[in-house]
Amino acid sequence: MKEVLNYFNNYFNKQHSTINITALDISKAFDKVNHFVLFNKRLDRSVAVCLVKVLVCWYDKCSAVVRWSNALSRVFHICAGVRQGGMLSPLLFAVYIDGLVQKVESSGFGCWLHGLFVGCILYADDIILLAQTTFAVQKMLDICMSEITALDLYFNVFKSVVMRVGPRWNKPCVAFDLCGSALKFTDSIKYLGIYLKAGRRFGCSYDHLKMRFYGAFNALYC
Repeated sequence: MKEVLNYFNNYFNKQHSTINITALDISKAFDKVNHFVLFNKRLDRSVAVCLVKVLVCWYDKCSAVVRWSNALSRVFHICAGVRQGGMLSPLLFAVYIDGLVQKVESSGFGCWLHGLFVGCILYADDIILLAQTTFAVQKMLDICMSEITALDLYFNVFKSVVMRVGPRWNKPCVAFDLCGSALKFTDSIKYLGIYLKAGRRFGCSYDHLKMRFYGAFNALYC
């Protein structure tokens, strides 16, 4: 991550560009995956039919109960979602939502590095959008909103935020609209366990990881 950030610094600072970084949170993403759409997307990627049938059989037998104190509800069938904590779940969800990345890339909006599109970074349900203009940010948000709605998902506007990095990082900026609400501007974004920091240059904060390490070490040492 550090090497990637240094490359971003050298590339965009030479252009005196201010990058708008938008972190989008999909509400209960893994729990709302439509099985029928997911399996069709696997077939569209030329995945072997026998493997798709295994997934269909696997997910068709999923069931659960609700426990309340010492009482259990009746068993009910799970009709949507992928397993929380499952090894395949991030991969399956990536396939499920890959059309969003393709639509954003084909729009031409967002950041590019030497012909490589880096305007939409996605791992499972964590989405980061990078764009050099406010117009591009809003267009990308509109595309994401359209694609997410088609997948029967929705964004959590209270957890989705924007921050800016570059020469004009602390200058007033127009509000960005998502689901009819204005996104909040912030000084840091947590992504995959680290904090990206707003400022003139890209940077990361590892203070919270150091505190956890020292806390664990002190507990063992005592």
